[in-house]
Amino acid sequence: MAIHPKYDRKTGDYNVAIWELASQIPNAVTVDPLAPNGIPPYESQSGIVCGLGIVDDGDLAQFQANVSISNISDCSTLYGAITPRMFCIDPPSTGLGLCFGDEGGPFWDMGQESPQLYGIMDYPIDCGFDSLPIVATNLSDPEIVAFIDAVFACTFFISISPLFKWTFV
Repeated sequence: MAIHPKYDRKTGDYNVAIWELASQIPNAVTVDPLAPNGIPPYESQSGIVCGLGIVDDGDLAQFQANVSISNISDCSTLYGAITPRMFCIDPPSTGLGLCFGDEGGPFWDMGQESPQLYGIMDYPIDCGFDSLPIVATNLSDPEIVAFIDAVFACTFFISISPLFKWTFV
């Protein structure tokens, strides 16, 4: 596993790590969705977050929710310093709240020709709150992109297992 060398556990800054798998995920589809280097997400940009959670009947279920980027000042009031390597996502309007197990889940911008991965969910203030924003790691930040490129020494690819097949609508 490669953890960003500037990762700060106290602030969550530079919160990105890459695992190298011993073998390929069977039947995985490889995509190259990383957001453009240096083009940050913008306030009210819409997208989709995905995760796993316990639903009303107690079963574990995959979820997908439409969300948008929060105002950075409002988010800073709740969480403290939000760096250029972070952004905040408004809670889903579906009444679903994000939880700690959703950390690492994607924030996809669906407005392009193909989905682009702008962020990975980082941390909520508490589990299941449907009125508080969640902090995300900004994957378009040049320092994050440089780390990813250095680890792979090539283009960044993500393999998505059919077990967690996200359907975008």
